Amino acid sequence: MAKQVAVLGGTGAVGSLFIPIALERGHKLTVLARTPGKLKVQHENLTVVQGDATKLEDIQKVVQSDTDILISAVGNTKGNPVMMEEMARHLLEIKPKRAAIISSLGMNGSSPTIRCILSCIGGSEVVNDLDACDMLLCGNPGITVIRPDGLCDKSGHGKYKATLKTGMGMGYLPRADV
Repeated sequence: MAKQVAVLGGTGAVGSLFIPIALERGHKLTVLARTPGKLKVQHENLTVVQGDATKLEDIQKVVQSDTDILISAVGNTKGNPVMMEEMARHLLEIKPKRAAIISSLGMNGSSPTIRCILSCIGGSEVVNDLDACDMLLCGNPGITVIRPDGLCDKSGHGKYKATLKTGMGMGYLPRADV
């Protein structure tokens, strides 16, 4: 059954892989993009709206009463130290029926060693922003937070591995499999 899907972060690494798959499966997508020209897909079931996922009024343009699910593949960018937190606050205000939030870094529950390593890679502002996003969204009914580790650009193989005990996979995961 075709779903009405709102997409944030559709021009990024994960979002740009998600869009053609969702369209191929017959879903109708409304994508919010800061730079719509980056979206290389054209389809009769695709509507692109220019806007910013940190602005409530822009998110409201793509999440309508008929939206079945919101997919956010927004990733933190340097220059906005509270981007993910702002987006999370807006999602809680909008209250979509269902939402899946996907990005490779999630801090909530990470060990101090992992937090230190990720701070060195992405900067402490990014770590703090993602931590705030996770703390706001985790545990909310209808919202699933997906934080795959080791994302890479290799060809997908249709599998996502995670252990039952920890929920964490080991090694690299192609973005196409997310």
